[in-house]
Order: sequence, then C-alpha cells, then structure tokens
Amino acid sequence: MNLRNLGRFRILLPRLIGKAAISVFIVLLAASAIGQAPAPNAPSSAPPAQPAAPTQATPPTTAAPPAIRVTTHLVQVNVVVEDKKGNPVTDLTKDDFTLLDGNKPQQISVFSMQANHLTPGQAAPAPRNQFTNRFEQRPGVPTSVTVVLFDALNTHFSDLAYARQELLKFIGQIQPEDRVAIFGLSYSLYVLQDFTNDQQALISAVKNSTTPESAHAEATDVQASDTGDEQLDEFLDSMNQMASDFYNRDRAIRTADALTAIANYIGRLPGRKNLIWVTASFPFSINMDASQSSSTSQTAGEPDREMFNDQIEEAAQALNNANVAVYPVDARGLMGPATFDARQRSSPVARATGRGQRPPTGAPPQGNFDTMNELAERTGGRAYYNTNDIAGSVRKAIDDSRVTYLLGYYPDHGQWNGKFREIKVKVNRPDVDVRYRRGYLAISDAVPTPVKRHVLLQDALDSPVDSTTIGMTVTATLAGAQGTQSVHVRIQMDSQAIQLLPEADHWNAALDFLMSQWDDKNKVLKAEVRTSQIQITQATREAWNDDGFDLQFDLVLLPGASRIRFAACDEQSGATGSVTIPIKNLAADSQ
Repeated sequence: MNLRNLGRFRILLPRLIGKAAISVFIVLLAASAIGQAPAPNAPSSAPPAQPAAPTQATPPTTAAPPAIRVTTHLVQVNVVVEDKKGNPVTDLTKDDFTLLDGNKPQQISVFSMQANHLTPGQAAPAPRNQFTNRFEQRPGVPTSVTVVLFDALNTHFSDLAYARQELLKFIGQIQPEDRVAIFGLSYSLYVLQDFTNDQQALISAVKNSTTPESAHAEATDVQASDTGDEQLDEFLDSMNQMASDFYNRDRAIRTADALTAIANYIGRLPGRKNLIWVTASFPFSINMDASQSSSTSQTAGEPDREMFNDQIEEAAQALNNANVAVYPVDARGLMGPATFDARQRSSPVARATGRGQRPPTGAPPQGNFDTMNELAERTGGRAYYNTNDIAGSVRKAIDDSRVTYLLGYYPDHGQWNGKFREIKVKVNRPDVDVRYRRGYLAISDAVPTPVKRHVLLQDALDSPVDSTTIGMTVTATLAGAQGTQSVHVRIQMDSQAIQLLPEADHWNAALDFLMSQWDDKNKVLKAEVRTSQIQITQATREAWNDDGFDLQFDLVLLPGASRIRFAACDEQSGATGSVTIPIKNLAADSQ
C-alpha cells in the first residue's frame, strides 16, 4: 500500500455506522522491505533454507501512553485427573477442586470439563474469498489438538532416522478423534502437515520430508585437541569452545522463537493443547524466574550453559498463555546405564565433559534430563526419556487430553514482579493422580517499546504460521486487469485482545499494521508498517466489545506477488494476529 491509498485506509464499527463514529487517525510509521520470510505452510518436501539476515525496517516511534490501562489478569489451568488404572476421572465438579496461588486459596471463576471430541462448529464454512485465523469458528473444531515438533536443530543426524521411524509408528496408532499437526525445526520452523487425523497424509509428510543434517547440533560438539603441545591444545580448545558457544546461543534463540510461534498459532483453539517435542538436547537451562539475575547454570561435571532468560521467558509466557502442555520426548531412545551420570565426577561423562567434549555414546547428559523435567512440570506435561518406545510416549501424551478440567481465576496477590508463582490444585477424591502446570510468571503488563513492537511484527512476518492472539477475518476481492490488479481488503478484528486507555470521557487504542507481499520464490517484495489510532466513546463501547471493528483499504498488487499477509500488533499489550492469503485463491474467486 502506498501513500495515495492512505485516504482509503479506514476503520468502521459495523453495528454503529450511521449512529456514532469512532475517531480514527492513520499515520505512516514505516515502509520498507523487512526481509525474506519462510513460506506460510511451506511444502513438506523440504524445509526452507536458512534465511539471510533481514533488512530491518525503521521501528515506529510514538509518544508514551498514559499510565492507566484497562486490563485484568485471568490465569487458566488445565488439570488432568486419573484413577489408579490411568483412566480419566469424569464426574468431578467445581466444588471438588481447591486451587492455591502461593499457598493462598483462590476463587475459581471459570470451570469446565472438556472431553476429546469434535465440536459441531459455530458457523457455516466461510466463503472462498474469506480467510481467518479464528480456528474456533470452523466446523469440526477438536476440543484438543497435538503438535509434534520434530527437532533436527537440537538432534544429531545419527539420531534422526530412529526418531522418524518411531514417529511413523505413532501415526499408525492415531484415533479418529485425534487432531495432529507435525512441525519441523532445523534452521527455522516449518510445517510438515497441518492438523488432521488422516494417517496417510501424516505418513506422506514424514516420509517426504528431507530433513538435512543440522550443522548446529554437530557444531556444538567440542572434541579435545591432541597435538602433543599442551599450550597449543589449550588454545585450540578455547577457540573451539567459543565457536560452540556461538552455535549454542543461536540454537537457543531459534528454538525459543519456534516455541513462541507454535503457541501463538494454536492459542485460540479450545481445550488442552499438547506440544510433543521430539528432541535430543537443549541448548539452554530452564529457569522461568525472570527475576533471577544469573545468566548461566552448571551441573556438576558439565560445562556452563546459558539461561537465555529473555528468550525462554517469552516462550514460556506464550506457552502458558495458550494453555500448552509440553511433552519433551528424547529422540535418542534407550540410553546407557545409570552409572553414566554426569553428576558423578568419576564417571566417563564427568571426565569427558570436563574439557567440553560430548559425553560418550550411551551416556545420558543429566542437564538435559533436568531441563526436560522442568519444562514439562512447569507446563503440565510429562518428560519421556531413556526409553525405546518413543511412539508409545507420544500416544500417552495425547491420551492425557481425553478428559481435562479447566480452572480459571483472577489472582489477588497484586505482585506482578516477574517472579515465578507456584500453583497447587487439590482434588477432593482419594487415590487419584492430579497433573497440572506448576505455576506461571507474574509478569506485569509493561507497554512494549516501539522497538519491541517492531520485533513482534518482524516475527509475524517471519513465522511459517499465522498468529491467532488477535482474531482476524479478512475478506479480499480482486479487481483490475492482469498486471494492474489491486485487492479490496476488509479486515474484521476482535477487540478482546486489544487494551484500551481511558482518557476523560473516552478510551484510546492503537495498533500497528503490517502488510507484506511475497513472490513464489519466497522473496518479500514489499513490507510496510502503518499505525491506526482509535478513539472509543461511551456510545461506541458496546459495539467495540461485541463486534470489534473493521479496517478497509485497497492494496495494489506488485508484479509477481503470490501471497499477501496482514498482521496487527496492539501497542499496549503486544498481542499479535495475522492472516495469510494466497493470490491464486483470489484469482479463482474473481473468475
């Protein structure tokens, strides 16, 4: 979109047109290509190549907003309750549960029991020229979904073949009520198969994927030098360790970004969400307490590992906000005997890792297991390792969603200081196993800086899947002759994820909008960011709450454009939403 279209970039409130108007001010903030993004729903034949470093757009600059904001903190906890035989307990009521936050009982404001089945859907199938990230409105939406993340970035090539075979074995056990998506992670996140229960589609996606050897996983291995010159060996070991640290940092950031993208993609779906993470190592330690200042963590006999608190904190917050339970599954299968324990300084692991070497084959690195356990416990999942039944582990993770209870409450502690707060759930029923996430980060609603919002929009551009935190429905109509075509765009947006600022007798809101176009070779032809300032009065507040608002404008298609993506970022909360539209679908609709 260019400047001459600015006058047609407007926001409408559907129910109040002709009655009362929302004051809207559109300001150009930035307009430049911001880099090559991976294709949304990239073909399963191969993951995208490592993208070049993006050319960054100029971050938006706006005045600081007022300090008072309209916001509430709702914490939701999915609870799995099973009897001694592992069967789900299905007859519990709200009165059977006691929920404590920091050992203080909380009032349960939201309660429901959710069984694993398909919902009839809340609306008829959308017209072909309508695209949405509101998955919950589609017919046949499952009450529970599972994402399997096949992690080649953090898994050695020698372990990938076995993990792939186990994944194929699991697909053979899929039940009609299951909805499974398979993602891959190498240099970037990519989609092998979106949600389905079609065994053949899943099998084809896994078999046809040609996951390359992950240079990062191998690059972090440091073999001790043995030149015969002790000083030279120490120098070479130091240089090799520096290179290993660089790749570890890169792996950590890419991994955290992938977890955040998955959480943002499935966050709107109802019920419990499972993320089954098939991996062999973690390039970071899990801390999840944002207030802890230490940047490294060390297990006896292991090298220091950075915490990467900023990246992991954001990923953990996104997973918790989306109610995603993480199930780490060790891709290496059955490991060596317990004597190969890195915590024992006399063990082969301790001797090998003392100078940064990879532990001997078959020796389980204890730090990885600690991280797997911590991540699972913090999100309400389970960790599976030291077993040759990877397929069975994945099946057990999905079975956890047969029946779940959703408890929601508004914490009354008032201490939003970034620290981890422990949750306890008790059930008034003897001899049951209760599992839930152990807590959450009490992070205050800090207004994201312009630079942070720019990063969020950059992530929305780069992600292979759409973000669903802000619900968006886009109706696109193609017009004009070939070569001079434009698209009339109407974006209907939910208001629930958008925070309002009270001022005198009205409320203000502001959103940054990203509009981007790609060609069929995955190159970004154009990407620009604009901002809309919205003013809500008392007369329009009800319609804002019920119907959200509309954004309408005309977008000139660039020669060679094959798809477009629209993304929005709330300036107050940092919540994002995006929708991707293949141009070929529009061409078919216009005929």
